[in-house]
Amino acid sequence: MKTLEEPPPFVKFILATTEPHRLPETILSRCQRFDFRRIPVREICQRLREIADKEQLSITDGALLLLAREAEGSMRDAQSLLEQVLSYAAPGSAETEAGSPIGEDLLHDLLGIAERKSLYDLSASVLAGDANRCVELVAELADQGRDLARFSRDLVEHFRNLLVARLGQERKGRSAGSTPESTSSSRLLDLPDREIEDLHRQAAELSVETLMDYFGFMAEADEEVARSAYPRFALEAAVVRLATLPKTIPVTAVLERLEMLGRRLEREGKGRSPGQPVPAAERNEKSMQEAALETPTGGGGTELWRQFVAFVMREKKFLGTYLERVFPLELSPSHLKLGVDDRHCLSQLQDPENLSSLREFACRFFTGEIAVSVVAVSGKKPAPEETPPVAAGSAASRGEPGVGVQEALRIFGGSIKGAKREE
Repeated sequence: MKTLEEPPPFVKFILATTEPHRLPETILSRCQRFDFRRIPVREICQRLREIADKEQLSITDGALLLLAREAEGSMRDAQSLLEQVLSYAAPGSAETEAGSPIGEDLLHDLLGIAERKSLYDLSASVLAGDANRCVELVAELADQGRDLARFSRDLVEHFRNLLVARLGQERKGRSAGSTPESTSSSRLLDLPDREIEDLHRQAAELSVETLMDYFGFMAEADEEVARSAYPRFALEAAVVRLATLPKTIPVTAVLERLEMLGRRLEREGKGRSPGQPVPAAERNEKSMQEAALETPTGGGGTELWRQFVAFVMREKKFLGTYLERVFPLELSPSHLKLGVDDRHCLSQLQDPENLSSLREFACRFFTGEIAVSVVAVSGKKPAPEETPPVAAGSAASRGEPGVGVQEALRIFGGSIKGAKREE
């Protein structure tokens, strides 16, 4: 006790914690604080190479890079992995040939991780929309005994790296005379120059908006893969959905199309004199186009349900994928009742947070207060209940703009100055 209360000058107390915010202020005020930073991959590789050369160990640069990436910024973990690999591949063991250096193949088998080439092959199949090839690649990884949960996390990181690389390309395009792409991206990517070049080459094919969709969906799907009792099936479903996601059109391209349409309409309006009547066929065609824009459905509750699922998919893709596996039992102006025949899907949709988000999306889509309920049904799809049509009597009958118009106003921040329906 006396040593703690009145320590000698040569005694130093070192406190180590990963949660410094939980230490009381009385202790923090009497300490010199030092935060351990994450060591870059390149520095870890250099240090591991120095250790290998000093100990006269034969190991390839690719294997050292793989060890450094697995250490996740910790030099101690990297050295521990190096010791583990050396003991596994000791001279005379069956795993290595005499005189051959330790390579990446041995580390893939030892650590149970997939090759970087598998990430690029799978992402290339996703970008090409080849869902069948995506499933085949997942099957190959499973047959090789790779850790699919770890591969899912690596895939999330890969799409993040693609997004960062694409942002670097756009920044270079906006700035004249800027530094090369590798200079602006290497600090954020923390990867070898050769791999950064591969990322730039693959990212150049897509827009930032599309890569954001891929990254966001895969980040949510990774949680499902980690929790699932069947990670292979969960990963297959995730990559198939990624391969079939529609490409997002940049907002700038939408605005350019709207401007072109506005200029064309303006030219057509100037070509007709004020007193010249509009032909009946043209007037009827315009009325039909306006009705199609203002009415949420093209006919029937089935089409309205499809539009609602597409709306939820744009707002929250992870929730929209579950809606694709259910069907509406009741679709009225005040109540949306969903039937689910899958136990896992039912538990996800009945989750309080997901159900609250679903109610919010329903109120926004149907422009009014609407109750949402999710119930379990048998495997056979029942016929939907006869309810008053929502399409014809929801927004249009109240004189309010339709869902398409409301979405345009919300996205572009516009407002309605007036409305007129031609007879």
